[in-house]
Amino acid sequence: MTRPRKWLKHNHDSVHVILLIAQILAVSFVGFFAYKIQSQNYDLQKALYDFEPQVSGFVNGYIYVYENNHQAVANIEILINAPHSGNVALSVNRFYPQTDYLDPEKLGQNNIGLGDSVIDTTYPQAYRFRADVPLIAYIYPKQNLTNIVFFDAGRLEFQIFYHDVPKNTSQTVLFNGTVRFEFPQ
Repeated sequence: MTRPRKWLKHNHDSVHVILLIAQILAVSFVGFFAYKIQSQNYDLQKALYDFEPQVSGFVNGYIYVYENNHQAVANIEILINAPHSGNVALSVNRFYPQTDYLDPEKLGQNNIGLGDSVIDTTYPQAYRFRADVPLIAYIYPKQNLTNIVFFDAGRLEFQIFYHDVPKNTSQTVLFNGTVRFEFPQ
């Protein structure tokens, strides 16, 4: 017999113990790294599918109000990035008048509201709403304004109400646009 075989024959029990320890260490390392990969995958999945909704709104361009016409239009864009489906509603929060060209006696009567309600159902990930939203506008300029074709009448603040249906949470976001009053030419 060769020398290694003789050694193995005499140390047979020791070799089994050493191999068993090596197997336990290998299984422990594999289990540890599998756990690390699983936790990283869970964190990645949470970042991709379980994040806080991002809601934003914009008014593209001016909101034009014309003399003797109480109808106006705002080009509204709403962007919602959320992991779940939900509901969204748009409303007018408040009108902030600029008093330079407005009739001081009717200052409290200047008002703008939605012509039609804007309510929609959103879908997960990148929801986008873009439309001309009809408004009802009451703007009262000062009398006898001469050489003025238009002026900025104020800022109109909109409110987006977003409700995440599966989580039963809500979020409110405000944004605004400039209201421009124009005289007929």
